[in-house]
Amino acid sequence: LPVASIGGLWNSNGTITINWTLPADPSVTGIRIFRERLDRFDEVIFEIVGLATTYTDTQAHFDASYRYWVQTRNGSGQLSDAVYIEFLDDDSFGDSHWSCWASAASGPAPGWPFLLAGALGLVFLRRR
Repeated sequence: LPVASIGGLWNSNGTITINWTLPADPSVTGIRIFRERLDRFDEVIFEIVGLATTYTDTQAHFDASYRYWVQTRNGSGQLSDAVYIEFLDDDSFGDSHWSCWASAASGPAPGWPFLLAGALGLVFLRRR
């Protein structure tokens, strides 16, 4: 089963922390996070062993936009559908706001074209 929910925060030091709720599935043994930097081709995969519910990307920084796909992994290595969250640097607000979108349900596998039609909502985060 995919993660039940996803959320996140763009921290004041430029790092991004994402968090999720694990599904009620005893076969889940780990998490796979796929990060895309949206303004250029830059993809990174983070593998987490165990039942973590948070991850801080210390390589993220301001003035860039990111998408994070989170999948659960079972003991056989099978991956769930992906659930994603985006952090978009929005220059139209004079670099003082960022948009944050999260998928309402599982998204396509990373690397495939997609639409944001399934977005739950929009949150504006203000830089201090």
